Amino acid sequence: MYKLLTVAMCSMPFFAHSALNENKFGYIGIAAQKNYYDVNFIPLIEQQEILPLHYDYSDTGTGFRGFTGYQFNQYLAIEAGFSVLGEAEFNVYSETTNQSGTVVKNSVYSGGLETNALDLRLLGTYPITGNVFVRGHLGSVLWDSNFSFLQKFSDDYFIVDQKDSGVSLLTGLGIGYALSSGTALTLDYENTKINDSNTHNIVASIVFKL
Repeated sequence: MYKLLTVAMCSMPFFAHSALNENKFGYIGIAAQKNYYDVNFIPLIEQQEILPLHYDYSDTGTGFRGFTGYQFNQYLAIEAGFSVLGEAEFNVYSETTNQSGTVVKNSVYSGGLETNALDLRLLGTYPITGNVFVRGHLGSVLWDSNFSFLQKFSDDYFIVDQKDSGVSLLTGLGIGYALSSGTALTLDYENTKINDSNTHNIVASIVFKL
């Protein structure tokens, strides 16, 4: 009996240490993201000016992100990632009709917004149930972009290629669901600014505990 009591008492610090560290771990993950840009590809041109040409654009794109992080405790984590953001693009084109009567679009001017980014963020997490948690993001994004837009000089149009880089504030809110003790799914809404364009991201991630 004395020996059992001694073993139990010696084991208590180990179990206490395990309980204290169960919320401390590293993790990695991968995400798909839908990026929405407040972007104007013809900033100094009225759309009517380019007639009879037609103007079409997409201000959204699908991108990807890989990341790694460390959970300090139940409520706080730090995370770093690399993203290839989805491309927004535009096309100025003419229309012709071929011999079969099909309308064909002939591109005259085209361009877009392409961006790669590094990010570093703090995440505050709060458990709702044993599996569900919410979280908030606060961090910064180091981005490098190539922005092409249409410009007019006299009566001529031309494409301007503008390469730029910068650092922007990143904020976000999200929700997560633990599939198991080592895997979780998260869905987040993020805000930042890329090349003077307000950028909104919807990000779906899978996270693996190391």
